Amino acid sequence: MTSKERMDNAVPDRKRVVVAGLGAMGSGIARLLLDKRDLVQVVGAGAARPDKHGRDLGEVLGTGEMTGVAVTSIGELADIEADIVIQATTSFTREAFPDIMQFVRSGKNVISIAEEMSYPHVTEPLLAKDMEEAARSNGVTILGTGVNPGFILDTLILTLTGSFGNVLSVRASRINDLSPFGHGVMKTQGVGTTPEESSPSSPEWWLDVTTQ
Repeated sequence: MTSKERMDNAVPDRKRVVVAGLGAMGSGIARLLLDKRDLVQVVGAGAARPDKHGRDLGEVLGTGEMTGVAVTSIGELADIEADIVIQATTSFTREAFPDIMQFVRSGKNVISIAEEMSYPHVTEPLLAKDMEEAARSNGVTILGTGVNPGFILDTLILTLTGSFGNVLSVRASRINDLSPFGHGVMKTQGVGTTPEESSPSSPEWWLDVTTQ
């Protein structure tokens, strides 16, 4: 069944979704959502890079299909009528916070892939409190989730231990292929930096991280 046929057979109560951020992760999420148009409707997409603005989302994603969704700046997404915003621009709560608050105040639920948003009350307790109060007052939700942290080195490992009678220790490791990602992810992973620059306590660690 083609994408158009799925659209024709779509259920009437599809959730309207906006994708904020069209880097490696955001683009992958957008492609997945477009492939599930019988369940969700992508009504907006935003990018930090100006060269993506004004172009059809399908063109930006390289799908070869026109979607009718024009890519805008991320700041313009709050004005779009939607149920959910997928926020995929950064790994850090303090950087995601302004966009999340803007979306929440416009009455939208937010799903953030920022790693720190898995447990924002630990890394940024004051910002976490502000987000919770804003979500409650606007009747929406905020969820921080993703493959890592949350699944690969957390839930998956704990689930696997369920088949053992006695667990003495757990050791997990992973290998990252960063080739699809841009400068922002490279910076957070310490690629091209000195040991001093890659330390979270270093001011340089927070500078010049370009979101997509």
